[in-house]
Amino acid sequence: PNFWPWAQREPWTNGQIDPILIDGFNSIKAGQLQKAAESLDQIGPHLGQNLDKMYHIGLLMKQVGRTEDLKIVLEQAQRLYPTDQRVKTAVEHLS
Repeated sequence: PNFWPWAQREPWTNGQIDPILIDGFNSIKAGQLQKAAESLDQIGPHLGQNLDKMYHIGLLMKQVGRTEDLKIVLEQAQRLYPTDQRVKTAVEHLS
């Protein structure tokens, strides 16, 4: 089941996701929220069931103002993976 707000396509590895995620955070630092949102939308469809990036993707979602989407992601992931520490950490720090 998909808990991300993007329709999922082919999953990418962390090695493919990380450079784009870093670009997104660098855009936030530079005050370029639209560019950060574009980075997020570039990797979003390729996250699959990647719980490793839940906190960082959630943080970027929060920083670009997608708080409603983030709330839904956290609720659904918590329901699907109630014992997963990565989900617990994201919920604890981003809720």
